[in-house]
Amino acid sequence: AAEMPDELHGSLTFSEGQEIQQIEPPLVIDPSWNVDAFYIVCLTYVSSDDFEVKIGRNSQVSIYNLNTDRFPAGVEEGAGLDAYIRGFLWHNFTELPRRTMIGFTLSICTGILYWFEAQVS
Repeated sequence: AAEMPDELHGSLTFSEGQEIQQIEPPLVIDPSWNVDAFYIVCLTYVSSDDFEVKIGRNSQVSIYNLNTDRFPAGVEEGAGLDAYIRGFLWHNFTELPRRTMIGFTLSICTGILYWFEAQVS
């Protein structure tokens, strides 16, 4: 999955008399399924002898990125149960292989232990 760096830095250059600037922070495209992502953009003051900078109270903005992709990925709306099962298995064994294998192993351990206990009794 794509990862968002801890911090990104940049600067804005204002022309004389310009009071407003627009920025477009990068959007991380995460191929795994997430409900949402949350980012914060903070403006900080850089001192200058040439002019006075006033940041104001709106120096921090929260950005929410909602994932509107269908889940599981690749399964069309109205598809049959078999397509959903294949989609979930594909998601679990490609995007979450380690956690899936741990969960499968732990769930099967109970049955194996029960079988051994029954054989010993």
